[in-house]
Amino acid sequence: MIVLAPQLADRIAHYAEAAYPEECVGWLLGQIDGTTKMVQAVVAVPNRSQDDRRRHFYLDPHDYLLVDRQARALGLDVVGCYHSHPDAPAQPSPYDRHGAAGAGPSFSFLIQAVWGGCAATLQAWWLPDLDADFVAEDLA
Repeated sequence: MIVLAPQLADRIAHYAEAAYPEECVGWLLGQIDGTTKMVQAVVAVPNRSQDDRRRHFYLDPHDYLLVDRQARALGLDVVGCYHSHPDAPAQPSPYDRHGAAGAGPSFSFLIQAVWGGCAATLQAWWLPDLDADFVAEDLA
């Protein structure tokens, strides 16, 4: 389960609407308590994809290192990432599956659907292992 305060969900929705028609992307910072991830901050980063940013995002490793340092300074961990799907459902795409390959089972993926520039469904996902499909994760 991933716990995300309404104001943080609103921030993701805002980032997704501002980036529309391109995908937004960012990190989830928080703490893990057993199987529950408590998100305490969301950090937007540039979508550095060299492909069509309306359908792809790229999380630059340099950006990850900066955010990881920021998280550690706050006593937090990077517990996941989020991105938007412009004019598409909040379900992982084959591209998302490829990008999640090295994440690990304790890492969450939030997808914000954006239809016509307006944020809609926010869905959490996790990947049990490299040979599995994404599994919907409870979002509270």
